[in-house]
Amino acid sequence: DIVCIQPLRDPAVGPGAVRESWREVFATGNRVEIEILHQHWIEHSDMAVHVVKERLTIDGNVAQRPPPLVATNVYRREPAGWVLVLHHVSPPPPPPGMIPGMGPGAIRPPRP
Repeated sequence: DIVCIQPLRDPAVGPGAVRESWREVFATGNRVEIEILHQHWIEHSDMAVHVVKERLTIDGNVAQRPPPLVATNVYRREPAGWVLVLHHVSPPPPPPGMIPGMGPGAIRPPRP
């Protein structure tokens, strides 16, 4: 099976539900462009995990671009090639100082 988790939505499980979730995203009538910025990836014999940022442009308005989303894509190698089996998108972390205790570097391992 395949799974797609869009921000603030329940997981879409199975090809039909995933197609429907993307149809809803693009049904707004706006032209949405998604630029993928690779951050990290891990590949093994039949699985690969890519961590990316997704920079959205809506109706060509680069000046009003929202902050990039953070996504994890998991691929499985099948006889016909690589297949995306999980796409999980999260909102970006808040700007530093916006929420006390949150933001880049806010989560630290416990002290021994």
